[in-house]
Parts: sequence; C-alpha cells; structure tokens
Amino acid sequence: MESKAALSVSKPMLEKVAECRLKVKGKINFETVLELKKQGEEFLRPGSGQCVIDLSGVIDSGSAAVSLLLSWLRYSHEHNIQLSYCDLPVDMLDVAQLSGVDQLLPLID
Repeated sequence: MESKAALSVSKPMLEKVAECRLKVKGKINFETVLELKKQGEEFLRPGSGQCVIDLSGVIDSGSAAVSLLLSWLRYSHEHNIQLSYCDLPVDMLDVAQLSGVDQLLPLID
C-alpha cells in the first residue's frame, strides 16, 4: 500500500499560482488526463487574456500529457485565450518532438 506522501506526489493536481498561471504537479497518464483536462478548462475562462501553464511539477508523462496540452491549446483557441506552456519535462518534450507536434506548442522560457 502506498503512503500518503507517495500518493500526493504521484496523483496529479493543478494549482493556481497567480491570476492566470497554473502549475501542474504529479504524473499525467491515461487514467488521469480527462480529469486534468476538465480542471484546466475551468481555469481557462473565456476572456482570461494571456495564461501560462507551468509543467515543472510533472514527474512522469508521455503521449497522454502531450494530448492534454494539445487539448488545452485547442480550447484556448476556441475561447480567444493566449496560452503558453513553460518548463516542459524532457520526456514530454521528447514525445512531442517524436510525434511532430512540438512546433504547435507555444513554449516560453
């Protein structure tokens, strides 16, 4: 049985760190991606202006995470929100590059 500390690290969560800045923490996989998608869309309110999603807290990701980023990007385009991503983990960037979608992601330093 996993400890509470292990569960809190691995279970993904979204944390609002500023008015239009969100930080993603934990693992992103096919079991958690739909809930994260919903939570992110609740954060990305129409008229939000420029928003940043910080991915520095993601500890394990893959194609489900890249799919999530593309989904949030599509949602932001539909609702006239300028969305950027920062601090992508290496494994997430590798999947995006391998699948040829890295050029679609608005990445900032």
